[in-house]
Amino acid sequence: MNWKKIRKAKWFIPLVSVIAVIVIASGVFAYMFFSGSVSVTVKEPMTWQETQLNSGDQWDNSTGTWTVSMYAGETHTMTLTLTDASSADIPVTVTFPNSYSGITIQGGGNYTVTANSSLPIQFSIHASTSVAPEVLTIPLTIAR
Repeated sequence: MNWKKIRKAKWFIPLVSVIAVIVIASGVFAYMFFSGSVSVTVKEPMTWQETQLNSGDQWDNSTGTWTVSMYAGETHTMTLTLTDASSADIPVTVTFPNSYSGITIQGGGNYTVTANSSLPIQFSIHASTSVAPEVLTIPLTIAR
């Protein structure tokens, strides 16, 4: 192979130029000039606060417990206000047994808390006139 003849050929310079451009370009594109990470914290957008109770009733916000002291035949109500701090509408589902050992509860169901706003939900609990005196713990769940 005669390198002097190859170097003097018309196609040699353009071929070497194309190869050089490919080598240089691939080296530039393969060079990593940044390496880092993304730290993401997802916060709970929903909060709740009792905003209305019957006299003598209590709401413990830390445990989410509504303590009701009532006589047979009475109805007590509570308004629990849900607040959505996010920029998205959030669906919530309120569940509890509708009736429980002579007690009837209303206020459960599906709700949507609009973005950056609050939604009051009113609960009522009624003790039938035939309910026996006792202390009951009734589960209440608010899920999103």
